[in-house]
Order: sequence, then structure tokens, then C-alpha cells
Amino acid sequence: MNSIFSKTAILSKALNWISIVVLITTFHTPATAQQILAKDLPFKKEYEGVNINKIYQDDDGLLWLGTTSGLFRYDGHSFDQYLLPDSITDNEITSVTQTQKKQLWVGYQNGNIAILANHHLQLLDTTFGAVPITDILEDKDGVMWVSTYGEGIFYKQDDQFININLDDGLNDNFIYIMVEDTKGRKWAGTDRGIGICHLENGIPKIRTLSTSDGLKDNIVKTITSDEDGNLFIGLYENGFCKYNLSKESIETHNYESWPFGPINDIEVIQNNEIWLATERHGIFAFNFEDFGLTKVMDIDGFKNAKALSLLKDQEGNVWFSDNASSLKISDPRFKFHQDFNKKEHEINSFATDPQGNIWYAGKNSIIKYNPGTLHNQVIQFPARQLPDPEKVISTYLDDFGFLWLGTYEAGVFRFDPRTATLINVDESDGLVNNNVLSINGHQSEIWFATLGGVSRCSLNDAVNSKNPIFQFENFDQEGGLGTNYIYQVFIDSKGRAWFATHGKGIAVYDNGAIKQFGGIDDLSSNVIYSVTEDAQGNIWFSTANGELYQYNDIKFKNHTSLIGQRKKAISSIVGDPYGNLIIVFADGIGLLDTSLNYHDFRSSLGTRFTNSPLNATDKDHQGNIWISTQKGLIKFQQHKTPYQSNPAVFIDNVAVFFENVDVKPNHQFSYNQDHLTFYCRSTWYQNIEDISYEYMLVGFDLDWKVSKDNHFTYPKLPSGDYSFKVKTTLTSQSHESDPAQFDFTIVAPIWKRPWFYTGVVLALAVGLFYYIKSRERRLKQSERMQKDIIEFQFQTLKSQINPHFLFNSFNTLIAIIEENQSVAVNYVSKLSDFFRHVLTYRDKQIINLDEELKLMNDYFFLQQKRYGSNFNIKVNVSDRAKKTFIPPLTLQLLTENALKHNVVSKKKNLTIEIFDQGEQLYVKNNLNPKTTDPASTGFGLENIKKRYLLLSNKQVEIHRSDSYFSVMIPLLIKIA
Repeated sequence: MNSIFSKTAILSKALNWISIVVLITTFHTPATAQQILAKDLPFKKEYEGVNINKIYQDDDGLLWLGTTSGLFRYDGHSFDQYLLPDSITDNEITSVTQTQKKQLWVGYQNGNIAILANHHLQLLDTTFGAVPITDILEDKDGVMWVSTYGEGIFYKQDDQFININLDDGLNDNFIYIMVEDTKGRKWAGTDRGIGICHLENGIPKIRTLSTSDGLKDNIVKTITSDEDGNLFIGLYENGFCKYNLSKESIETHNYESWPFGPINDIEVIQNNEIWLATERHGIFAFNFEDFGLTKVMDIDGFKNAKALSLLKDQEGNVWFSDNASSLKISDPRFKFHQDFNKKEHEINSFATDPQGNIWYAGKNSIIKYNPGTLHNQVIQFPARQLPDPEKVISTYLDDFGFLWLGTYEAGVFRFDPRTATLINVDESDGLVNNNVLSINGHQSEIWFATLGGVSRCSLNDAVNSKNPIFQFENFDQEGGLGTNYIYQVFIDSKGRAWFATHGKGIAVYDNGAIKQFGGIDDLSSNVIYSVTEDAQGNIWFSTANGELYQYNDIKFKNHTSLIGQRKKAISSIVGDPYGNLIIVFADGIGLLDTSLNYHDFRSSLGTRFTNSPLNATDKDHQGNIWISTQKGLIKFQQHKTPYQSNPAVFIDNVAVFFENVDVKPNHQFSYNQDHLTFYCRSTWYQNIEDISYEYMLVGFDLDWKVSKDNHFTYPKLPSGDYSFKVKTTLTSQSHESDPAQFDFTIVAPIWKRPWFYTGVVLALAVGLFYYIKSRERRLKQSERMQKDIIEFQFQTLKSQINPHFLFNSFNTLIAIIEENQSVAVNYVSKLSDFFRHVLTYRDKQIINLDEELKLMNDYFFLQQKRYGSNFNIKVNVSDRAKKTFIPPLTLQLLTENALKHNVVSKKKNLTIEIFDQGEQLYVKNNLNPKTTDPASTGFGLENIKKRYLLLSNKQVEIHRSDSYFSVMIPLLIKIA
């Protein structure tokens, strides 16, 4: 027993409490017993003397601070300052808002308004007078409204701002705040009450609210709305009031005076709680029941400051600033109660009653603490027979209003608050054991878990008796429990009693019998510390090894992995009204929500949380969870409003070779823009260091990668389609955010694109086709040319050996022989040379013009011997032209053609002129047409034309007049 108690004692004495001993009479203490923990941000350290006038959060979760020294952006890591381009301009900011198009509008003390675009502030051309811009809003119709302190209200219409002031029926030109209600009306808080304005057919309609309508003060400094559209109105002198929008009436609250000065800002935390920023006493939080003021709290270290601005962010945190450059963040779900228990002891156990009081054992007393009054009440009831408070280890308030206190070694005590009487019940009265670790019950039945088993007691006969006799039914090791050491007894919604045992796991009493659950998968420890039930009726229990199990009346499931890397002993678990499971560790608190996502609150608690005794928790009648720690009580109030449960992630910038570029969805990068860096941002103001990034480049990475960095580089990416995805996880939590995604394409170079390959193949195919066709054409041309050459050679040769030519030549030779034998010999030599040249040139396509002229001279010599001086050839060809080329025997054919068709006689001489002009050679003869034109084959001229077309695609031109016949022959400069 000693070893078991040592374990229990260590767990139950983890916290040291100091309580005060008070008389039975009630007394009031200052409202400092209940506090909210706030964490200081480093803004003051970095920007000493810069006050934050306005705190604003945009749709992406970024915080914007309007200060006396410009605009600041805070992402959880650093503060980035934005100033107007003109350094002389006053940079004090008095209002900030974001439009539906995600433009940030900033109002200044000097009456200017600027818009943040591309990370630069740009002033509007419109002027609103040299008075402060107190508020900017965009209504549901997209109309921009501006309120000023001195010039009334402005609204934008057709690109112009139209003024509404006293002349238009506005109650005052000095506006502190402007909000829009759910009916589209604009509420302006002024020095003369509230002006309520709306546009009707473009014309402003205004009505007012003042003290005559129920306002407690005409000076209205701030207005804010709750989820139902009701408006909370902060006043200069008399606190605040509420405007019930559905009833269209003002509701005030039951407090006689307001000593905390003007209210500068109000933030609705949930419908029964608001926070107030006061002029002289920092921040207060009020909780309402039936529109009555029930609680007041001040912020630790923020007691007497001038609070300037309040903001509830998307995570449910509350931000606030003061006139001493402070910026703080707080989790409003946690309230700390510690100062009420000074000079006392640690509270090992406590119980809450339906009125919200907390009951616990003091030194020779029983103490009732009421945390829900304006001045927290501590009432002490004498109880000298109680053992020392550290030996009171379990507390329970039954359905009849009796308080039960379980002790170490002294059994159990029943206290009646109505009569302040105390009764001791121990083993002598039938209790199974005097060491009572846990007490629980349902209606008239109460259970006691001890170090000797469990006892069940019916209270029906003992409720109204001054000397009650209690009847116990006991269960021990031999009675079905398997062990005598029971850490907790828990009664579920079905009336079943569950037992957390030492060494025998979990057991339940149902239908008159105890059932033990053995063989639970993965259960590494049979030492069960805590049992509870969630709102869905599931049973949860924790083990000494920090394991967490769920039982749904069918099977057990191990959920230890959901609580991340804690792996520490769980001292208590309790279900809240919304289906969440609150898990208390030695060093903090966590929450497992209905979607089985785990949330860690260590950063919210800071150093305030130090060790909680075993099962030292209770759920009050409003569903709040109370937890005992070494430094006091903690109240956890989960809000109905769903907040952002995990960090959202955004892709801020994309850089190419570390240079930021403007991108759009499905962006296309060129093939040489293959070095990309993705800069991401995620805000988790509760604990920014807890964020890790998981990222993957779909199309490149095979799996997700994890990093604490927020930028990721991919060098030398091949061309293709990609999708970069990034999501965030919290080191202390099990769930992750929805991924942010950027789709893009790296375009392949032209030579790697499919159409280029297709084009190349087609081009090659077309080129090959045309090459083959061209080759076929060339072959056919060559064949035709060869055929024409052969035909030309044949015709030429035939013409040269024509009987008439031979006959004429021989006749000329006979005549010459008779006259002059030496000339005859020369004639025969020329005739022989001519025929030899014909045979030599017949296989050539072109010959040098100089050679052609020599051949022409031989032919002329032969013909001149026949015709004498009646036939002449004049050659005037330049040396340049002689180096060019023409088809062979062309001049001979043209000369023969001239002789064939013209008369050659003494009366009619035939003269042929051969001369060059430019790139052409001309053969020209005078016309002496024969009376009877000999039959023409058309071979000569047509053959010349065809040969030129085959050789050069150049045309042979023929000109005829009444006196001359001329043929133009192109000279071939280059040999093909």
C-alpha cells in the first residue's frame, strides 16, 4: 500500500497552493483574482515610442498595424514598415481597412488616404480636409465610406466623394467610429450621440440616437457588432451599452458607476463575452448572463495602461495595444485564478456548483470561491475536524447539494452548505477503505474509489437525516475488480460506473455486475489514470504511459498517435459540451476535437501552467473546464464560434534565379527560366515556431518533403507541366492545412517541342519528295537534252553531209582546182577542219565562244568560195564575250539558215553581222527573201531554243523586220 500511495501522493501533490483563512462572513477583494495571460510581442523593443492606433487583420491572416510612424505588416516573424513616398508627410495612421478587391486603404491623422499597391503606398487625389480619418469601410454594395473627426462623413459616388455633415442633418461632424449593420445602415459614433445613415435613391437619410433615446452618454467612442448583428456601444463616461437590432432598442447593464474611464475599443469574443479597451485601466473582459454584468478581468501587466485598439483574429486570439508601444496577444479561452488563494496551500481537488462557485478544502475550513462577480467573493466555512488540506484528495458535489471530500487515511467527509455541518464517514461505517482517491455519482447514487476497492452508496435515506446512516456495497479485488487500487470512478450518461484501475486496465459496472476489459490491442500499460465521456457518448481513458484510448461500446481504438510528440503522462481527461476532449498533461493542456485533430495550448499558457494533480479537473454547469495547477486554477472556455484550427498557407512569390517575377495561374516559363524558388507564408500567431512546411513539386518529386524553411528552390527543371503544392503542419499537432497550389509550365525549346519534331520529319519527307521529283525532272531533262543533242548532232551532221552541201562543195573545189591548185588544197584543208570540228563538238553541251567563232570562220571560208564577195560576215565581238559559252554549232546553224532563206547574188548581197551587247550575242542579216522559200524542217532555230532552256532557262529571242532578221543568243557566263 505504501508504494501505491507514494505514486498517488506524487501525482496528487504536484501543485502547491496557498489559501487564505477567512471568516464565515463574506468580504470583497479587488478584481484581480481572475487574470488573462498575455504574451508581449517585440514591437516595443524594436520601435520604442511608436504607438499602435489600429490593429487590423486582412483576409490572408496578415496583421496590419496603423501607428504614429506609418504602416506595419506583421506575419508572425517580423514587422515590415510602409511609409508614404514623401518623407515630409505625416505618417501617423488612424484607420486601416481592406476592400472586397483586397486593396488596403489607410487613413491618416492629417486627412490623407493612401492605398497599398505593389508594396507601395499611393495617396488618393481626393482631400478630406486637414482632419483625422477616423474610419474607412466598404459597404455591402461596394460603396466606400470615410469618417472624419471634423468634416463629417464622405461616401464615394461616380468617382467622387460626397460629404455628409451637419448641414445634411448629421448630428455631429466629429466622428470617432463608423460601422455597418446587417440592414446596410452606417452607424457613426460622435460627440453628440450616434448618427445612423443610409442612402435612399442616392440621397442620404439620417436619424440619430442620444441620451434621450436611452444612451447612457452622448459621447460614443466605439461601436462593434456580434454574430447576431447586435451592436455594442463604448461610451466616454458610462461604460457601454448594447443595441438590440431585432428589437431596435438600447439595453443597458446593471452597474451603478463606471470607474475605468472612456472605452476606446470593443471586441466581441463570443455572444456572452466582450473585451473592452479602456482609457485608464487597460483591458477588461465581461461575461453576460441575461444581459447582466457578471465578470470583470484585467490583463496581467496591462492594468493601468491606456488601451488603444483590440482585435480578435481568425485563430481566436485577441490582440491589443497601448500608449506605451506595447503589442500583446492573448488566448481568451483561458482565465487564470490565483490571487484569491494567497497564503494557503495547493488545491488537490475541487468541485463546482450550479451557481458557478468553486468549493475546496482550506486549513480547518471549507472554502467557497465565486469567480463570477464584479468583486470575487471568497467565503470560508469552519471545519476543524477536516485533516490538513493536502490530505483532501477528491471532491464531489452531489445532486442534493452536499459536498463530499475524500481524504487520505481519514475516509470521506460530507458537508452541508445550508447548515455548515460536517459528517465524517470511514471504514467503521462500512466504507471499503479510508483512502478515497475519487468520488462520483448520479442522482441518489454515489461511488467512492479507494486504495481498497470501490464503495457504492445510496443517499435516499440519508438526505434529510441529521444523523444519517449510510449503506455501502463494496467491490474489491476478489469482488471482480481484480485489484484494490482504483484511481478514478466515472459515471457515464447511461448510468454505468467506469473504474480506472492500477494493473488491471479499465473496468465497468453495468446491470449489477463488474466487467473487465482484457486483451485491448496495443495497450502497453494496464495502469489507467483517468476516464471520461465525450458528447457523442464515447468512453475515453488514459494510461500511465501517456496512451489515449476510445471505446464506442463496440471496440477500443488507440488514438495516442493523434496527440503528436507529447508521450508524457496524462493526469486528466474531460469532455466538453461541444464533443471535444480536453487532455491535461504535466506541462500543458491539449484539445482533441470532433474531427480528431489535436490542438496544443502550451504557448497560450506559457509558464502559468505547472503540474496538475491526478484528475484535478471539473466541468461546471455552463460547460467550462476547470483545472487545478500549482499556480492556481485555470478556466478553459471553448467557444462555440469555429475558429481557424490550423495555419493557412499561401504562396507569396515565385522567383526565377532568385529574382521575383509576376506570375499568374497556369503561368508559362521559357525553357531557360528553369531555376525556380517558391516563397511561402503561413501565420500561426499562437506559436509561429511550431510551423513546419510539407511541399511537393508534382511532376518532379515522388513524395512530400518536410522543412522548417519557408522557401524552396528547384534548379535545372526540365520542360513540362508542374504543380507546386505546399501545406503546413504543427509540430505539436496531428493535422495539417489544406495545400496551396501553383500550376505552371516550363515551355520546351523549339527544337524539343513535338510539333518541331513533326515539322522536321515532314520537312525532310517533303524535301526528300521534292529532291526525288527534282532528280527525276533533271534526269528527264538530261535525257531530253541528250536526245536533242543527238538529234542535233544527227541533223547537223546530216546537214553537213547533205548531198547538196557536198555537191556544192565539190563543184566549188573542181572550179578552184582548174583555176588555182594551191587554193584548192587550202579549201580541202578547211573542209576537213570543219568536219573534224563538227565531230569533236557534237558530244559537248557548250563550247567557248572563241572556239565557235573559229568554227564559223571555217564554214564562212567554204561558203565564200562559192558565193564570192556576194556573201560577207562581219564579226565584232569583244574579248570579254569571247570567254563566254554557247551551245556548239549555233552560229553555223544560224548562218546556214540565212543562206537557205535568202538570195545571194551580185545584185543582192547577203551580209551577216555577229556582235555582242551586254550578256547577249546578236546574229543579224539583211533580208533578200527567195521567191520560192525552200521547205523548212524548223529544226535549227527550235533546237537552239530548247538547248538554251535546258542549259540556263534563258530565252532565245528572234526579231524580224522588213529588211533585217535578227537572233539574240544569251551568253553563258558560268558553266552549269
